Amino acid sequence: MIFLKVLRRFAGAKRFLSGFTPLEIKRRRHLTVARGNLSLSGFTLIEALLAIGVGVLVLTSAYSSLRVGWLSYRRLNSQAYIYQNLRNGLSIFAKDLRNSFLFDASDEHPIVFSGNSKEMSFVSLVVSRNEEGETYAGAARVFYKIEGNNLLRAYLKGRDMLNQSLSPEYEVFLSNISEAGFLYSASSDKSSQADQLNWKDSFEDEAALPQAVRLKLTQKVDDAKDIISAKSVILKKSYSDE
Repeated sequence: MIFLKVLRRFAGAKRFLSGFTPLEIKRRRHLTVARGNLSLSGFTLIEALLAIGVGVLVLTSAYSSLRVGWLSYRRLNSQAYIYQNLRNGLSIFAKDLRNSFLFDASDEHPIVFSGNSKEMSFVSLVVSRNEEGETYAGAARVFYKIEGNNLLRAYLKGRDMLNQSLSPEYEVFLSNISEAGFLYSASSDKSSQADQLNWKDSFEDEAALPQAVRLKLTQKVDDAKDIISAKSVILKKSYSDE
């Protein structure tokens, strides 16, 4: 009895496996079932390779498009950050100059406006914050200096600005600069248009402020054209002789 059961199970397994042989598949190709014709034919090797190749091409194209878009976004974002940083820096530069004034607390060591093509210093009103977190405007000696590829800025406040031997601690104000320079217009020039002023690369008048100051700089940008900027600031306080 046990032997007969084993033979029956073996025969059933054989019939089950024989249904997936190529000959059986071909014989049952047109097998009709309740829902319609059931085709047991599959993909050939060539069809499978073609499908894989098309899938690879689609994925490669999609990746290339995403990569180009991501690189463009990074480049535009970097350029926008540089433009914004440059505009904010030039705004602070102009504000410092417009708030400048002559400071003569000591006749022996007066603090005058001095400048050349690479650096300048003057007294101006600088906004500071006290220990309570409140902001206030106080006199400070402001320094600008072009060194290497950076425009540096520093200031001395309070009694420190009266100490001629004290050196300021510079901080990077604008970076990635390939070319920069300061220009000055004497207070004797009566024109109010920046393009009509007589510009020089130094200012040495200890009794007056310059009529205007111009900063010309070229800032390097990765994968894009360099940014060429020129900021001219008219100092209204220089018209004291009018």
